[in-house]
Amino acid sequence: MSADHMHRRNYRWIDRKAAGLLLILLCSVLIAGCGREKGQPGGEQPAGEATPTVTEAVATPTPTVPFYRTGYETVGRDDVYRVPVAELNSDWYLMNVQCAGEYVLLWLNRIERGEEYEQSNTFVLLRPSVDNGQHRFSVHGDVMSVKLLPDGTAILEEEPGHFRVLDNTMTETGSCQWQGDTWLGISEDGLFWSADSASGKLTAVDRNGRPAGEYAGDPERPLRWYLGTVNGQKCFLAAKDDAGDFAFACISSEGGDLIWRTENESDLGEEWKNSGFAPMSTTAMTEADATWFLYDVGDLRSGTLIRKSTIGEQINFLQNNLLCSIEYGTFGGETPAEAFRMYDLERQTISGMLRGTEYPGCTYLCADGVVGDRLTVLHAAIEDGTTALLLWDAEATAEPSGNFCDLTKDDPAESLEKLLQEAMNQGIVITPDRTEYNGSLTSLGDYLASVELAGSFLLTAESDPELLKADRGKPIHPENMSNNDGGSYTFQPHVFSTFYLKEHGEKRRDAFFAYVDALRAGEDSFPCRNEGDANWSSGKYAGMFFPYASLYADARYVGNGRAEIIYKIPKEEFLAGERAFEERIVEILNNVLEDDYTDFEKALALYEFLTEYTVYDYDMMEHNGEEEWMERQSSYRVLTEQQGICNEIAKLYQYLGLQCGIDVDEESGCSVTPGEDSHAWNYINLDGRGYLIDATWGLTAKRKPDLKYFLFTDELREKRDGYEIASYDIGFAGMYGARKKFSFECEDERYKELWEGTYVAFDEEQKCIFYRDTEGKIRRFEYGQ
Repeated sequence: MSADHMHRRNYRWIDRKAAGLLLILLCSVLIAGCGREKGQPGGEQPAGEATPTVTEAVATPTPTVPFYRTGYETVGRDDVYRVPVAELNSDWYLMNVQCAGEYVLLWLNRIERGEEYEQSNTFVLLRPSVDNGQHRFSVHGDVMSVKLLPDGTAILEEEPGHFRVLDNTMTETGSCQWQGDTWLGISEDGLFWSADSASGKLTAVDRNGRPAGEYAGDPERPLRWYLGTVNGQKCFLAAKDDAGDFAFACISSEGGDLIWRTENESDLGEEWKNSGFAPMSTTAMTEADATWFLYDVGDLRSGTLIRKSTIGEQINFLQNNLLCSIEYGTFGGETPAEAFRMYDLERQTISGMLRGTEYPGCTYLCADGVVGDRLTVLHAAIEDGTTALLLWDAEATAEPSGNFCDLTKDDPAESLEKLLQEAMNQGIVITPDRTEYNGSLTSLGDYLASVELAGSFLLTAESDPELLKADRGKPIHPENMSNNDGGSYTFQPHVFSTFYLKEHGEKRRDAFFAYVDALRAGEDSFPCRNEGDANWSSGKYAGMFFPYASLYADARYVGNGRAEIIYKIPKEEFLAGERAFEERIVEILNNVLEDDYTDFEKALALYEFLTEYTVYDYDMMEHNGEEEWMERQSSYRVLTEQQGICNEIAKLYQYLGLQCGIDVDEESGCSVTPGEDSHAWNYINLDGRGYLIDATWGLTAKRKPDLKYFLFTDELREKRDGYEIASYDIGFAGMYGARKKFSFECEDERYKELWEGTYVAFDEEQKCIFYRDTEGKIRRFEYGQ
């Protein structure tokens, strides 16, 4: 029986009961009044005497019980219901689950092998929160894609550009073929969008193939994809323009023109920048270590800031103002499992956690979306090869929470301050990383505008009690704050590699130092013994030990113990740039390091700095080997442009290390796979032991260093990364067979524990590193012993 039916039945019962009460009351009045005359008892009341009041009884409506609570059995726990679907057995593979409005669409696939290969597809449409009806449609052969609309319409693509349209009873109602030569997608209202690459024209047809709109485009910026409805306007991604920026086209509210915007327009937000895609809905998301920031596309100064319940949470989906988070772990068992929470952005509540281990026999649990207002749809893979379709009433365990800051309604600074204070009251320390954010809440608006919220993380007493200090408000690692003590380093013009000194000797090194001194003084020549001294000084040595000069100066031996300096730019410009180069080196060292850091702490701090500071230059790698591109390669380019490839990044790490007194070299190796590119990293000597450091491969999307490439071994480099030990060389082919001449093996595994972690911070006083393990938990490693 449907909920509406029950609702109407209850009220008919109330009407009949009320009518009966009125009839009895009326009969009583008539009987009492029969045969009475005026003045007799029961007749006309004396003046001034009140008329008795009769109170009518009103029945209270019976609360309507949601259908799913009576229509399905619970499984595992009281708020999880199983929806039986005949095809969810071991013969069928569940390809896809889609949720829209009140509807759920299952796409099931089965491969049948007989005389002919045949692929069977069955689509099952349900409204599990409303009734137990199920509608099916089967197709033999390939299906490329399917899309479910909120009204229950299903659109199947069987051939490129050819669509079959099914209504909410899975009855075929029509077909459609898009126009133009570039398919863009289907909008939420069921319009099919395509574009013509030659003219740029944008075209829409409805689900019956009838024209539904046409817009003049820009052939110089061909459209590529339908992104979604943003601020009431349908938005499309376009190709890059001449400047290498992505463009976006929106249909104006009047519907007559396309409005063009580039990714660099300030109010589009960081999610639109530097990527080949953009947000697929009106809400953009920025995920940090400790928080999520959800905001309307184009407005970074408003939105909702949510403190995660645990560090390991990630966003699974965002739908209907509900954020579903997912965590991966074992949760008390040996088998890896998934766990989910629901954050209600409107009500500001958080549900209890649903773990895959709570469902009997579950080997994998997946949350697919929301139907109705707040009912979550999941599917579980079971040990016996079957699949279970589940409904989770997350609202049953939801409670109000202080994890939310509504920056749309409240002042951002006050909201964040309240959030941070509430976190500390729960025993949580929030420590910012070194970012542009200066620590003052008054600058929060600019802070959000640059989306630097990824500079926060949580250390919880629940995950590791030893991580917290007694005074909760004090940062656990002050050297990692933007207002750290810093250092008092000065520029060292004479730096040189230990291995290069062994290979080339003091006289050639001294000739190079004379070259450096002459350049810094703006002289036109320097003393050297021969042509070899001049070539090495202005070539390989400059590239590694004085990178500014490698781009803007050269030397030529002219005889009589002198070499001529050739400035590639005006001398005044060269000297100004050289001073700026020195100042930049000193600035980095004093911001990143402190004077009393050990060599280990210097190595770690520089590794952290480079992996956060640098992005990999794929354009340079694509053109690597081409002369005009090779001439641009330099560690100085990484310093100024914050991008580079492996040998540039390794050279800058070496140069910064030598500047602060670390014994470090650039190292390279060849792949065990023929035809694969060689690679460059660093060799470092700490306390008489050799280690490898690869800041290039330590780069991550969030610029959080991957510690698997910090202080590791030759064996790990070869087995894990595929570079043959016998090919390892010092200085990227600069020593020519150094493996045979010198001993620089890396065999020590004392830092093995770190190799599966992601760097968080280190504490100089306690001599420990904090890192996040593969399950997202914060761990502590003592390095001072």
